Amino acid sequence: MWGLALPLVLESTFLQLFLLHLGASHTTIGFIPAIFAAGNALFSIAASFLTSHLTHKRRAVIIAHIACGIPFIFFGLYLLFFPRQNSAVMVFLFCYSAFSAALGVTYPVWMAFLIKIFSPVKTMQALSIMLIMQIAARIIASVFILSIVTKFAFLPLSSAIIFIFTGVMFALGAAGFLFVREVPVHTGHINKAHTFSSFLRSGRSVIADRNFVRFFASGIEASATVAAISFFASYAVEFHNISAAAASGLFAGTIYTGSIASHIIFGWFNVLSLKTKFIVSKSCGGAAIVLLIFASQISHFIIISFLIGIERSIQQLAYPPAVKQISGHHDATDYFAIAQLFSLPFSFGIPVIAGLIIDILHKHGALSYRITFSFLAVCAMIGVYFLIKTDFNRKTKTSRTTHYTEEISQ
Repeated sequence: MWGLALPLVLESTFLQLFLLHLGASHTTIGFIPAIFAAGNALFSIAASFLTSHLTHKRRAVIIAHIACGIPFIFFGLYLLFFPRQNSAVMVFLFCYSAFSAALGVTYPVWMAFLIKIFSPVKTMQALSIMLIMQIAARIIASVFILSIVTKFAFLPLSSAIIFIFTGVMFALGAAGFLFVREVPVHTGHINKAHTFSSFLRSGRSVIADRNFVRFFASGIEASATVAAISFFASYAVEFHNISAAAASGLFAGTIYTGSIASHIIFGWFNVLSLKTKFIVSKSCGGAAIVLLIFASQISHFIIISFLIGIERSIQQLAYPPAVKQISGHHDATDYFAIAQLFSLPFSFGIPVIAGLIIDILHKHGALSYRITFSFLAVCAMIGVYFLIKTDFNRKTKTSRTTHYTEEISQ
């Protein structure tokens, strides 16, 4: 269900073209991934505080998933009943902010839930199967978006249908968790005290972990790649005579094709170590950004899309077990949340700066984009440096919990 919804709103080539059609500036488009990052960072902290003490997290996961769909249903209805309003961009930004906040609550709880219900041995394969199914659905949704944009462009009615469909799919995705069995894990001690002071102490311990700080500093590459995704479709349409339909659907479909290939290789077959997986991921992201500087034909953009698909899929696949392994804790909810918060200067600032550069230099045409992509390429290389400095060989501190989970799975 979420796979059918995500191509519209997350790392979306459709969204940037839709907003340009509404009259949004490049700076505004740069704010989209920035808003997403801010919502994730700020509200993941709230999610960690509210749920990290819970033995059972399934109900929280279900409620959070439903909440993610409501803003887009609202925006679709707005387009349906008020198609000619000039405030559509502002209403969308409000709805996208609400979605980002809801997803910020969902993300750390969902991640902690997943690494809890799967045994450590099966986590990578389980995530691979889930994400392959999700990406297959994304390809279907990309074809759907391509056909709609080809036939109706960005008419209010067709756009409203797409947004309502997206919101409904997000909400219905919660139903899947009704069939998931959450096995309680006995750690030999009671849950940690659920007070704000204990939560702050936990946050300080995360910040004091220099190795983990290096790991989430490597996320500057991921932020740079997301910023590139936010602008490369409009660059292709504006300066290289590529149709909006192809940029909305074909590029997204190619991204997901690369994602499926890498999920099979690096997830199901579990090729390479965790650290090497991340090196491949960030190298592909950096290479895609560098290629954008010189891209001029549709074949170039297809190759770039494929590399981005590899980068994004490995990031999704390897991130949860990497956080658990590097943190050394069985329940890494706090680490997921704190990492989101302290990555905020990168995830918020880089896309906004990229959009500002394009707007300030837009009179120079394609050069404004090339300068922006050069800036993003430097950011990507910095991320690779911090990743190389990260130690992935830690042992989980709660080994008894891990052993118990493996026994249950057997």
